[in-house]
Amino acid sequence: MKKILVFAIAVASTALLASCGNKTAEGNATSDSAKVENSDSAAAPQEAAADPKLIDTNGFTINLPEGWERNGEENQWKADLRTTETVPTYYVTIEFKDYRDSIDEWKKMDVNEKAKAEGELEAGGMKYTVMSVEDGPFYTMYIATMLPNDKGMLCATFHGETAKDKNEQKEVFKQILDAVKIK
Repeated sequence: MKKILVFAIAVASTALLASCGNKTAEGNATSDSAKVENSDSAAAPQEAAADPKLIDTNGFTINLPEGWERNGEENQWKADLRTTETVPTYYVTIEFKDYRDSIDEWKKMDVNEKAKAEGELEAGGMKYTVMSVEDGPFYTMYIATMLPNDKGMLCATFHGETAKDKNEQKEVFKQILDAVKIK
């Protein structure tokens, strides 16, 4: 009986050692591959880490001025932005539209029907047609300009507050428009 017990302990010990040895070997292989994966994944974010202040779309780029940040996901045709240093926070969407043929078409298709003409706004070396509407506490400004060489249109929508000075809001809006560079 002692021989069987000693034999069973020896078999169990051998199985346990073999089992631990395999786990160690697998563990080493796993940790080695993890090191390779970690070094790859560590390098990837550095390569992919773009400048958070630079927005690059198919139609324009924006080097965000101080007090502005991206608001939402990247998009190949537009940029959603917001202010970071104003109360309230202002929201802007800038969009490249190569399928709009005229300011009149833009007014019919993209501007709130209650909006009224507000003249022109110069920013970033371009003249924009301005439309605006006040709806309760909200003030929305729509702007657009036709791009040279039939490239299409650059348009933007600014969301502000009715209670705030409109000229101050236009100046905040101009900050971002001055940073837009057409491709």
